[in-house]
Amino acid sequence: MTVSQYLARLVSDAVSIQGVPDFADAITGYFHRREAMSIGDDAHLAGVKAEDELEFIDRIKECRDKLTAIVSAIESRNDPQDSFADMVDEMLDRTNDAVRGATPVGIDPGIPEITTLTGPWQKKQLIIIGGGVKQGKSALAMQCMFNIAEKAPVGLNSGEMSRMQIIMREKARRTGISSTRQQRGSVSDNEVEDLFRAGEDMKRLKHIDIDCRRLTLDQIDQKIARLIGEHGIEAFFLDHIGKIQWTGKMEYEDEFKQGQRATSILKDFAQKHDIPIIALTHQKKSTFQDYQGRRFKERLSAAMNRRPTYRDLVGNMDKDADQVLIVFQARPIVAGMEPAETPTTTQSGKTP
Repeated sequence: MTVSQYLARLVSDAVSIQGVPDFADAITGYFHRREAMSIGDDAHLAGVKAEDELEFIDRIKECRDKLTAIVSAIESRNDPQDSFADMVDEMLDRTNDAVRGATPVGIDPGIPEITTLTGPWQKKQLIIIGGGVKQGKSALAMQCMFNIAEKAPVGLNSGEMSRMQIIMREKARRTGISSTRQQRGSVSDNEVEDLFRAGEDMKRLKHIDIDCRRLTLDQIDQKIARLIGEHGIEAFFLDHIGKIQWTGKMEYEDEFKQGQRATSILKDFAQKHDIPIIALTHQKKSTFQDYQGRRFKERLSAAMNRRPTYRDLVGNMDKDADQVLIVFQARPIVAGMEPAETPTTTQSGKTP
């Protein structure tokens, strides 16, 4: 049926064209209700026919994701559509509030140096934290995450560290007691009290969801939607782009194409879910290997003079990233160039 035929049918049935949006809204609402009933049937079958606990969990998770998608669709359909003039007025009001000392526009990462560079992080932004190996990308991201969690719920998908490692590192930051010492139990009674107090402080943070599985982009999308619906998260962290689980043809592409695909989709997610997404990435290749063999001072100077730029990072920074932070320390780079230590001998032929 063409559009003209459809309109003619409406007229013949004495239905006002003005009522079409209401009818469409009602049809969509009943569709969502029918979908929910179907998901209920799927959940019933999961309880009856799942052969083991793992299959039962998988089926229930699938039902949960479908329900989350329905809730997101209904909420987005019912969101008020502000006019351009309304949005201009709203931003002016928020700026005036910030000038008067009220809450600034955006999310404060809690590190003054970062806030000076980027300003408060805004909704719909993709913020990239990049750098080489052992440069401190994860440490910076985790510190920002825990700072934000002082005031707002957040989510994290980490393919790099376990929950225990993340919590230990945060306790180390708060107390100055390294995670290695915590694991070995090499702490005094006073330090145990410090760790206990740090743990109590962390319990008072807003909700932090930490998922350490390797997820596909679709699973990350569903995860963010569910966390927004259940906990109202205001930021999502991904550590890191190289740990995304790829399927299909993308599984066999090189990291350059995978990185470009990842940043493009993550930017779409930030726009879709109306929150900032903070994603970590690494350098495309080592930049400093050609400085092996020189003296330490020369290598250090050379490394410092060749700071990486956003073009050295995996991902499409030009088109997708709103902010790019590059963590850089020259000494770990130079340390990686050092030749392996060989035992020295004394005149007696024994290792000292």
